[in-house]
Amino acid sequence: MEEKRRIGYIDALRGFTIILVVMQHVISMYYRPDELSPIYLSLQQIRMPLFFFVSGLVFYKAGRQWHLKETTAFFRKKIPVQLLSPAIFMFIYFAFAGIDFSFGIMHKSKCGYWFTYTLLEFFFFYVTMVAACNKMHIKGLYKTTVIILSGVAVCYISTRSTSINRIFGCEIAGLLGVEKWSYYIFFLLGALAKRHFSHFERNCKRKWVLAVCAALFTAINIEKAAIMDITGYHTVQFICGLLGIIIMFSIFNQLEKAVFSATCTTGRTLQFIGKRTLEVYLIHFFFVYSNIGVILLKQPHFEYTALNLLYILLVTSTVVAATLAIGGLLRINPTIGHLLFGANKANQAYSKLPVANKNKE
Repeated sequence: MEEKRRIGYIDALRGFTIILVVMQHVISMYYRPDELSPIYLSLQQIRMPLFFFVSGLVFYKAGRQWHLKETTAFFRKKIPVQLLSPAIFMFIYFAFAGIDFSFGIMHKSKCGYWFTYTLLEFFFFYVTMVAACNKMHIKGLYKTTVIILSGVAVCYISTRSTSINRIFGCEIAGLLGVEKWSYYIFFLLGALAKRHFSHFERNCKRKWVLAVCAALFTAINIEKAAIMDITGYHTVQFICGLLGIIIMFSIFNQLEKAVFSATCTTGRTLQFIGKRTLEVYLIHFFFVYSNIGVILLKQPHFEYTALNLLYILLVTSTVVAATLAIGGLLRINPTIGHLLFGANKANQAYSKLPVANKNKE
């Protein structure tokens, strides 16, 4: 979204989502899944579907035609941020953590640095399909249906590991991160929600929608094993991810003025983090998955789950604060900030001008 048209509670939701990502990585580093299984499973089901959904929602712009000039300009802007900047941090992290470069690049998760590359692939999938529909003069509901079906096809391919390895080969599949393509459907749903945002937001305001989705999410998780025997793992994960998205959007929408607006400390903090998600994502691995992280953030063994949860929140807050501090230092130089995080150099320079000069502008 353009700066002047940003929606506050969505920025807050982005901030909350990246905190979920960091928290999940802290949990996976210091705890076994069975030690905090309800929390672990909830984060697993919600965090990445929500992250891609919000990414799709922010990505969509009404009126884009995706002709050659516009498409070229878009990818010229996105490739440095989604591909080159993360590569800098990824290679430094590989050297820092003693990870073999070829192994890290070919691994499906890129040792954690997979998200930005996968999101760039999703941009390409979406733009290609929309351009194809425009070329064939497919419009309206037919166009939406074709795009959704293409998303389902991409997700289906990603869930067939045997076929993936046979078609692409293990190394190419890992390089492309094909197994991560299952999240593409959430990206598409986010773009679709932005296209019909007034309807989506209106339904999120309905308290019964939140109540029904929360009840279904809880019921499915209670009987998850039995339901998976009937529907399969991926279907359950999709349903739980979708329900989790609606739950989180409903909560943030309904509490926008009371909690998540810029006038509240919580909202102001989350909105700031939400505008810095890239640097939190790129830097936090140095604190969580490293020898330094093990030494500084080593988990004490508490007898009670509540104390473990409080410790996780403390560690997560510390890591997020540290990444923002480092990112802030790097942003002091507009050129470095632009190179590493895609920060707009003009905006950075403008933000440093005295108020009187701004008014003259």
